Amino acid sequence: MPNPLNSRKLEELSVDELIARRAECHAWIMGPENDGRLSTDSSAQLDYMGDTIEDIEKLLRAKSVTPPPFADASEMPDYGPYDYPNEPIGGGNPYYRCSACGASDPQVNGTLSGHFSGCEWVKKKRASFTSTPKPAHES
Repeated sequence: MPNPLNSRKLEELSVDELIARRAECHAWIMGPENDGRLSTDSSAQLDYMGDTIEDIEKLLRAKSVTPPPFADASEMPDYGPYDYPNEPIGGGNPYYRCSACGASDPQVNGTLSGHFSGCEWVKKKRASFTSTPKPAHES
């Protein structure tokens, strides 16, 4: 039986339904369906789930509802569609590198663990994952 939350637009869902849909997306990202292997389908689905969580959080904030925080940074997936700040390596090298820690794109390989230890961008990303957003009227 299809999930009724998936057949309706996010804007049509109640606050409780939005929170439930956000939890479903997070569970998919953390679950066995996303086992870290990279394929076109799994990458597209991962992007979709991450984008859906962001869209839900925007809608919740617009309704002055604070999205419940995730438990801790250990729940943050290592792989994700993470858009870290980057810059060309230069010197004829075709790759880019993280402008915060200097790890090359091939080394990062779409993961948080691919950055050098102490990377400020990774620290901020993990902190933002566990922080509780302010309601829209407090921003």
